[in-house]
Amino acid sequence: MKIHTQNLIILIIAILAFAIPAAFSIHHPLNPQYLFFADSRNLGFLTNALNVLTNLPFFFVGVWGIYELALLKKKNLLQIFLILSIFFTGFGSTYFHLNPSIETLIWDRLPMAVGFLMFLELVFIDYKKLVLLNSTTIILAALGILTVLYWGYTESTGRGNQIPYYIVQYGSLFTLVLLLLYNKPNRTRIEYGLILGFYILAKITESKDYEIYRLGEIISGHSIKHLLAGFSCFLIVRKALRNSFQ
Repeated sequence: MKIHTQNLIILIIAILAFAIPAAFSIHHPLNPQYLFFADSRNLGFLTNALNVLTNLPFFFVGVWGIYELALLKKKNLLQIFLILSIFFTGFGSTYFHLNPSIETLIWDRLPMAVGFLMFLELVFIDYKKLVLLNSTTIILAALGILTVLYWGYTESTGRGNQIPYYIVQYGSLFTLVLLLLYNKPNRTRIEYGLILGFYILAKITESKDYEIYRLGEIISGHSIKHLLAGFSCFLIVRKALRNSFQ
């Protein structure tokens, strides 16, 4: 069976992402502080209520995306996986914030890892660095899932290693930055620039969770992160639905 060149390159990069940290005994476990939030207020049966409720944008964007996708005469696996990953991020993130633990965080990260790589594939196709292939979409989705399962397994052995997952998340963003810098300004660059900008703001507010909450104890940085990331997802879905994929 012949493997398309772009799939072979992706598989080689994936092998290196897992093999290099293992070869040099590099590991990066989850910081236990990640399981605690500045705003831990409850609302009835909802624990961490605002951190839970601010996941609603992922549901809304996912449902809207599924509806719009159903109206398209021509659709592809990339669009389907991308939109579903955002929709299920709503479920995974809600589950995690209701009961923060490594086990629930796995369910939070699974759809996000798929979403990051679907977004990366969309960007590469837009910039003519990849051709649209269902096989590539499936390989990338599987790799995203594998990085999370691998991290979960290593945490269970006491040698947690988030590096492959971080490569998926931050590698996707770093690649987008490079493509934006080394391509001529146009509408596509502006659209992806906005997506990147909102996501960077989301990561900043997440890192300032406690500082933002102390300003008035109204909303935390973590909750704001969800809202900003949700809007970024809206821009991504809109881009994916409008893409001609030619």
